This record gives sequence, C-alpha cells and structure tokens, in this order.
Amino acid sequence: KAMASCLLCVAILVLAAHLAPTEAAVRVWGIRASGLEGDPTGPPDPYVKVWCSSSFGGMTEFYRDTHNPSWNAEFYFHNCKANDVLKLEVWDKDLNLDDYLGRCVTQVKSGSNLNKAMALHLLCMAILVLAAHLAPTEAAVRVWGIRASGLEGDPTSPPDPYVKVWCSSSSGGMTDFYRDTYSPVWNTEFNFPNCKVNDILKLEVWDKDLNLDDHLGTCITSVKYFPRSETCSLGRGKLTFRSYKHL
Repeated sequence: KAMASCLLCVAILVLAAHLAPTEAAVRVWGIRASGLEGDPTGPPDPYVKVWCSSSFGGMTEFYRDTHNPSWNAEFYFHNCKANDVLKLEVWDKDLNLDDYLGRCVTQVKSGSNLNKAMALHLLCMAILVLAAHLAPTEAAVRVWGIRASGLEGDPTSPPDPYVKVWCSSSSGGMTDFYRDTYSPVWNTEFNFPNCKVNDILKLEVWDKDLNLDDHLGTCITSVKYFPRSETCSLGRGKLTFRSYKHL
C-alpha cells in the first residue's frame, strides 16, 4: 500500500505543472433543505435534481412528509469546470405530476486559492502519511454506465424507467426517468465514499407512473476491486452497469 501511494505521489507531482485547476472533478454533497412547503394538506415529499452546465448528475431519493430533509447522496461531475453553472432543483413527489418547489443556481468555484502544484504536493504528503493506516476497503465505490434493455411497462405503452442505487444501507440517489423507452441509457454516476469491499450493491429499476410507480426488478451484487461490467436479469428485461472500488 505504501509503495502504491508513493507511485501515486510521484504521478501527482509530475502532473502538477500541467493540470489546470478547472480539470478536476466537481463534487456536490451535504444537500439539505428547511422550511419546505408542499400541498396544503400535508408536508412535502421532497427530492433534488442536480446539474452542472448541461450535464445531469441525477437526483436524490425522495423523503416522505418532511419540511426539513437532509440527503446523504453525493454527485460528481468529472467534466465540469470552474465558472460552469451549478443548478439544484427541489421537487415534491406527488401521485400525479410532481410539484416544483424551487431551485438554486450558482457557479462552480475552485476549492482552494493555493497554487495547484502546492495543493497536489500537500495531497501527496497526506497520502504517504495515511498509507500505513488506510485499509484498502475504505476508498470510494463508483457505479456508472447504467443501461437497460427489454424493459416492459404497462400493457398500453413503453415504460418511463429510472434506477435507484444503494451500497449497503446507504442510498446514492436515483437517475432521472426517461419517457417511453424499453432500452434506456443513463449518464448518471454514483459514488459511495464509505462503501467497503463485499458490501451489498443494489440497483432497483422502476417505471414512473401517474399513481404508484411500478417495480420492474432488482439487481444485487457485492462490491469488488477493479472496474467490471455486470449484467443481471430483472424478470422484465436486463440491467447492465459498471462498478469500481478505488484502491
């Protein structure tokens, strides 16, 4: 582990002079709201959609009957740059059409005023200090490349599918739903910083309806090291995705 960290350190220092600050990934997390108002008859069932520029990052899960939700979902935008527009929309999930509660629009800012090379040098030093103590199972898990084929919805029309993702008991949120398609492809990525090797990774596929959404199937596997592609049968179609446990 220490040798791998040292090699990573060297790579970071070599890249420091060439890597523009705008090229690093943008992370959005710690999302919470307060004082939300829903229908006059009760508290809202809120969720959040996140964009960076034109790239859709996905949405959180919705929580029932709360004015003050706090979500543990994280969103990463690997191609987002400084000064790109970051947009978060808050919605209230309803039986029919969801209600739009508002949005927050801001710009991406660099996370540090330090010279980029100095920041990377400090990161390198931190990696070396942690190398002797960091268990390999403590790094983040990434889930991406999610697509489905042969999905079946209501008898009268194609489904409006979306996917919910969990690692162990941690919900990563959900993709957006696409209208009238049997073979959707989502560009949403999910990251679980506290997920460990052999934890359960679960993906549920749903069909968005006017009333109750229909469950189309579940894919369950376990977290493993290194990138891999998996395909599982849902009963009503197939789901393919890629996962990666960072070393």
